Amino acid sequence: MTKRILFIIIISILPISVFTQNGSIKGKVTDAVTGESLVGANIVIQGTYTGTITNFDGDYEIKNLVPGPYNIVVSYISYNKEIKQTEVLSDNISTLDFQLGAASLTVDEVTITARKRSNTEVSMIVNVKSLDLIANGITADQISKSQDSDAAEVIRRVPGITITDGRFIVVRGLSERYNSVLINGANAPSFEANKRSFSFDAIPAGMIDNIMIYKSPAPELPADFAGASINIVTKETADKNEFKISYGMGMVRNTTFIDDFQKYDGGKYDFLGFDDGTRKFPTELPSTDRMNELYVWPNLPAYYERMDSLQTISRAFKNNWSTHTIKPMPDQSFSASLQKRFVIGKASLGNTSALSYKFTNNFDNIDRLEYFDYDETNKIINYAYDYNDATYVQNANLGLIHNWLLIYGDNQKIGFRNLLNNMGENKTVQRKGFDVYNSEDQISTNLRFVQRLIYSGQLEGQHQINNNLTRFNWLAGYSFTSNNDPDNRRYIYTRPINSPDNVPYEFQFDSKASVYYGGRLTQNLKEHDLNYKFDLVQDVFYALSEDPIQVKTGFFVDTKNREFSTHKVGVVAPRGTDRAVVTGLSGSIEEVMDASNFYYDPTTPNITGFAYADGTDIINTYTAFEKLYAGYIGLKIPLGSFVDVYGGVRMEDFHRTISGFYKADKDISGNILNDSLDIVKDSLSFFPSINLNFKINDKNNLRFSFGKTINRPEFREVTGSYYEDFDLNAIVHGNPDLNSAVIYNYDLRYESYPSSGEMFSLALFYKKFINPIEMFQIPAGTTFDYRPFNTEEAYSKGIEVDIRKQLLFMEGVPVVGFMKNLIVVFNASFIESEINTNKSFARDSVRLMQGQSPYIVNLGLAYNDRETGLMISANYNKIGKRIAFVGTPINPNTWELPRNSLDLTVDKSVGEKLSFKLGIKNLLNSPVHFVEYMIGDDQVELTKVKFIPNRKISLGISYTF
Repeated sequence: MTKRILFIIIISILPISVFTQNGSIKGKVTDAVTGESLVGANIVIQGTYTGTITNFDGDYEIKNLVPGPYNIVVSYISYNKEIKQTEVLSDNISTLDFQLGAASLTVDEVTITARKRSNTEVSMIVNVKSLDLIANGITADQISKSQDSDAAEVIRRVPGITITDGRFIVVRGLSERYNSVLINGANAPSFEANKRSFSFDAIPAGMIDNIMIYKSPAPELPADFAGASINIVTKETADKNEFKISYGMGMVRNTTFIDDFQKYDGGKYDFLGFDDGTRKFPTELPSTDRMNELYVWPNLPAYYERMDSLQTISRAFKNNWSTHTIKPMPDQSFSASLQKRFVIGKASLGNTSALSYKFTNNFDNIDRLEYFDYDETNKIINYAYDYNDATYVQNANLGLIHNWLLIYGDNQKIGFRNLLNNMGENKTVQRKGFDVYNSEDQISTNLRFVQRLIYSGQLEGQHQINNNLTRFNWLAGYSFTSNNDPDNRRYIYTRPINSPDNVPYEFQFDSKASVYYGGRLTQNLKEHDLNYKFDLVQDVFYALSEDPIQVKTGFFVDTKNREFSTHKVGVVAPRGTDRAVVTGLSGSIEEVMDASNFYYDPTTPNITGFAYADGTDIINTYTAFEKLYAGYIGLKIPLGSFVDVYGGVRMEDFHRTISGFYKADKDISGNILNDSLDIVKDSLSFFPSINLNFKINDKNNLRFSFGKTINRPEFREVTGSYYEDFDLNAIVHGNPDLNSAVIYNYDLRYESYPSSGEMFSLALFYKKFINPIEMFQIPAGTTFDYRPFNTEEAYSKGIEVDIRKQLLFMEGVPVVGFMKNLIVVFNASFIESEINTNKSFARDSVRLMQGQSPYIVNLGLAYNDRETGLMISANYNKIGKRIAFVGTPINPNTWELPRNSLDLTVDKSVGEKLSFKLGIKNLLNSPVHFVEYMIGDDQVELTKVKFIPNRKISLGISYTF
């Protein structure tokens, strides 16, 4: 039924002009007074990349245009720009002549109404070359040559960038917390409840026009970064009428068609990534305070009454703990995009809309171990625990962009961008192994569904006046994110360690609610973000240079409101574990959780079955408000034609209030007495920066940059809250004593642009950190927890190389002449870091920074034969060994080992409309491997986490109407 509806929708929105023949426009451009032909006049279709110039006779022609109305813009130095509308007819030539009048003011530069292309590799190179800052970028053109499915996979192709956990990016080896992220120029919201980072898997690759990665500070950029400030630009330009559909399917090794893929019953909209309410706690469940009152028994009548209520509440919970096997079908993906142009008088209006859907399955067999000690005599490693996690994951991703762009007058632009993306992850983990501390063999299960939703919208304008000497942009943005984690269920069966096979496992329970023993946890995060931005650039000509001085100024306002709540309940024995009579504890989870086991018997009040109790801790719930006022002023001074100096200062007034994580005492009138417990942070900071660009010649630049930036803690990091991480098998805490880190950034980069589409760059960088924030393992009884801390100081320094080379010189060479179509892309970073700390619980006083890789290597080979429509590309990635978690004096650091990643893509076009794509991901099947090293002997390597990501083969087809 769903497929039928989808087919009807597709057919209904197909453009009517699918089978029409294209036409063309031609004409002549002359001087309105003398009638002389104007040679080299610019002719473009308003709001598009399409255009041409006049020949020696003043003639022009623009071919292959879809029938419909067009605004044609003609401009020429020292002449007034002119806009005319014309109609292109099917299989016909429209004639349109222009007579330009001389401009009343002669200027050195004329603005062309054609839009600067931003989605091709060549355009990105040109853009990077012309920037005042040190930056890298990646475009839709490059994305199309890979199997990358989201922004996280796309961005790892950029020099110095890797990804962690499939969605967080690491720039120059610095952890994900050190990046700021923008979507279409507006601050990106966060739906990560537990860390300071943006989830890059939230943006489907097919919706991206380009990504710019700014590595040097500037007055107009947010100051809250050290790795990079990253701007994701979604597709916007509609330079033609086009409808395109794509469909793909993928086969995943060890997953597709296996017989024992485990899944639990969810909701009917799980396939779209939405929870339909199936996982909501029952309406009979009262508030936490009322639930806790039911466990207070001042007398026997109260006991009977309240136990009766507990029995009713407990039996209202669904017995939805079991899993069943399915046979996963191949992964599915679908996308449809529509570009539409409209002409309204002398203005052009374009719409770009795209819908994408993806559903994937994946099974991983993950080993998880904890280090205990090492028997040097017998050379035996002893573990605190040794688990194997059978992890079954289904992901649904539904995305939509809907963007409008209006271009009118002298290249004035107003845009309205909308991005909506919803992701649902349905995850079942079945863990088996042993726990030495508790002397148990264990089988535990985690059933989880997480829905993450993001909306980002911006209304923006780009304008110029005063013959383009004054340019200003404005933006008003709103974003909303939610992270809904409903009814996260966990339970565990145990038996004495090293028991023979005939000894059964039994369900474990406690007298207090726990997430581990029949626990049910719901977490919900909602964040609203409003931001406003205004940027002004004024050109001022002066005698020392043909290029003008640029004065840049602007302001930025950002307000965030976040609500985060948790609700935890668990199966308990109300009168104590020794007084619980429950049958079938070694039976299936359905039998154990049967309603008959949730009871109390008035005739024997000391004996009960199970009941649910509320274990919610108010410290894990909070509301937060954050406001940032920023203003800046910058000055770009060209010193002749050889040196550009761009410097300035940014001011940020930051305010944050976090409350709601404590019970407020009230007086008899209801007034709150202890509101001073709120966490309040106010700061006013100034961030100077300077960028120098030495223009050695037209093809070579030497850049230097310095700037001060900051890294502020995330909301939950600075509360006393905590959460139980099933994967880490540990508790992760916040730290109210965290302070912001301050970073001093130095960059030096040489750039060479030998020819169009080619580049070479070599960069050196150095970063000095004051109070850097890192995640530490800390002793916690018989195991270890995790908590962020400031250390005193650190530095990171390195070298980056980036090469893009076309082998055009091979053209005409016998046998190997085909290599003219080969493009080689190589980039690598080599990094050294050091952190110094006197923390008593730190394992090393001097060591590498957490997350810092000593090297990062990317290699890409692309063969693109435009004549045959064949494109073949291979992308290789490798990172060096890095610290994932910082250890303690009695527990080693956790290291992530290098792994080789190789993806292959083959794309074949058939005519101009049809194309096929074959892709292979994880071709080398290199393992993900985290290890610890024995104290005093780095040769003894202990596996902490290990699994092999599955190879995936996918096939896609797309057709353009």
